[in-house]
Amino acid sequence: MAAKGPRELSLLRYYGKIKSRIVARTAEIKNILATLDAGRHLILEGAPGTTKSTILRTITEVCQIPFHVVEGNVDLTPSKLVGHFNPAKVMADDYKEEYFEKGPLTLAMEGGILYIDEFNRMPPDTGNVLITAVEEAEIHIPRYGVVKAHPLFRVICAQNPFDDVGTMRISRAMYDRLCRIRLDYQSEEEEQEIVRRKTGCTDENLIKIAVRVTQETRFHKEIKQGASVRGAMDMVAVALRLREMGERNVREILTSAMLSAMSGKAWLLETTDRTAEAILQEILNKVLSRPDMKWDPDGEGSSPDQDEEGNGGAQGPGGRRAEHPGPEEEQEREGMPEDWEELYYGPSDGPANLKRMVRASPEKVAEYLHSHRATAEQILQSTDVLELYGHLRDILDPELNEIAKRYASRLIVKLASQIANVGMKTGNLYRRKSEEAWDEIEIDATLERIIDSPGSRIEENLMFLARRPEQKACVVMLDHSYSMRGLKISMAALTAATIALHFKQDYGVVVFSTNARVLKGIHRQKPPTLIAEEILSLEPTGYTNIHEALQMGIGQIKGYEKKIGILLTDGDWNCGENPIPVARMFDRLHVIGLEEPLKVEQDPHFELTFRYFDSRADVIRPVGWGVEETLRRYQGSRIEMLAREGRGHFSYVQSINEVPLAITRCLTA
Repeated sequence: MAAKGPRELSLLRYYGKIKSRIVARTAEIKNILATLDAGRHLILEGAPGTTKSTILRTITEVCQIPFHVVEGNVDLTPSKLVGHFNPAKVMADDYKEEYFEKGPLTLAMEGGILYIDEFNRMPPDTGNVLITAVEEAEIHIPRYGVVKAHPLFRVICAQNPFDDVGTMRISRAMYDRLCRIRLDYQSEEEEQEIVRRKTGCTDENLIKIAVRVTQETRFHKEIKQGASVRGAMDMVAVALRLREMGERNVREILTSAMLSAMSGKAWLLETTDRTAEAILQEILNKVLSRPDMKWDPDGEGSSPDQDEEGNGGAQGPGGRRAEHPGPEEEQEREGMPEDWEELYYGPSDGPANLKRMVRASPEKVAEYLHSHRATAEQILQSTDVLELYGHLRDILDPELNEIAKRYASRLIVKLASQIANVGMKTGNLYRRKSEEAWDEIEIDATLERIIDSPGSRIEENLMFLARRPEQKACVVMLDHSYSMRGLKISMAALTAATIALHFKQDYGVVVFSTNARVLKGIHRQKPPTLIAEEILSLEPTGYTNIHEALQMGIGQIKGYEKKIGILLTDGDWNCGENPIPVARMFDRLHVIGLEEPLKVEQDPHFELTFRYFDSRADVIRPVGWGVEETLRRYQGSRIEMLAREGRGHFSYVQSINEVPLAITRCLTA
């Protein structure tokens, strides 16, 4: 393709044609076209199913620009991106330019778009090749020469910012060279139109139900990431086929289609103990309870909340009929604490009541559990045991305390196993002759050896490309000073168990208050369950000596190339030396601040003012009080300064549900 000036290709004039092929997205399409037309490279961020690929494919088809797609993953090496010489032709006729087999980056630089999907799964050494291409507009390939970028060359990356399994942090150097556009989910009406176009379905009621169910998954309290519009498309397609096969029970058709379409697309929170199927059934029941959500497979006006015999009746969560409790349930509720508000410990309503009650009146809850041993053990086996144990550990009798601690430890390890695989475990590429643990043959290096030694056998000259695992270790430093009570100690145990499962061996655990001690040494074997139990057994006592904790922590991992620390505390240091100099000794020191929800009674004469900065909230009363009264302990935040000085992340968490994201930030940094 002949080189053209950067302004010869005007993408802006294609806007109307592109817009006609995509549902809505007016602002996003304009922004993408303007960015590309300005000669800039781009990163698109959005959850799956937010039309990232659809928009780009439409642009390249309409504008007739070559489009080269690459899937980001740990196996994407620089040579796969750039290209390599054909071994057979080089061995027969030496190196020649025409024997070079171009990779997607080289092809795109000749005039086209390089689209890298799952960009945050790509190894950093491969990303460095991209930095050169977008910054210098050229790359140098040994024995081939310099490839200069055509004016049409663009790099467009896409990533799901909510995914954390097998991903890694994108370098600031890369972000600095890209423009960023975020795509969110579309409106209900727009997603209905997408389903209509993609499936060819003309049944408006079925489309409405499928889209509503899909959108409800994105706001459910037990779902981390809901289904994309593909879930609605799949549900409609499956429901139509079931109808063609003669199925006529509305609820059975919709349930089967929904579970098939969405049970694998809904990403549950680590702290839920329900299945995706149970949660989706609850969502469907909620949607079908609305008077405007009716579907008749025959078009004869039957209601979806009627079964085959015509029996109506609304159903509650989980498919239970919303009836008054029977005699057995009434008997079970006798003896519950006053103001319990008819706790029924079912999958949806019970836990909320229980957690509210244990925060307000832990003594009453403990009294009830002591007098109802069978029910107590059932409750302590639930996912609420972490919060229950935090509030009740000091007032439960020894037997129930041990039961609660045992179940809490098991749950912590279960939750930790779901978090521990986040981040990308990679290393630096290097060449080696041995094929032990090899990734692939290094073609260029092998060819050079063969040509330099023409009389030798091919297998004697093989060179392999492997990744040397990064020599890194992590130490978790957990505060158990006097204020570390309630749920905080459970959050600390969950963090330690996650690090144990992620690093397997190269990790240590230090606990501290006025003094620090090693709970698990870097070379010592200890099961994660035992670590969790020992942390849950820690007595809150003493002051907060962060300096001694960091000093002991860095001593545990001093022999490793990369030293990572994770500090959990609920406040500032109040004894010992200044820990900031020690924080700088870590390659990365992450800090997780723990604080339980603050109870503040609002004065009728003054409003509370909330000031947000860097994920921490300082709650202050206005100047009308004469002085500003700080109610949140992270104002000024010297522990946040520790994270900055340690080149790490600072996260502020108030509940168990927030801990996985905080740990994810640490592991993907």
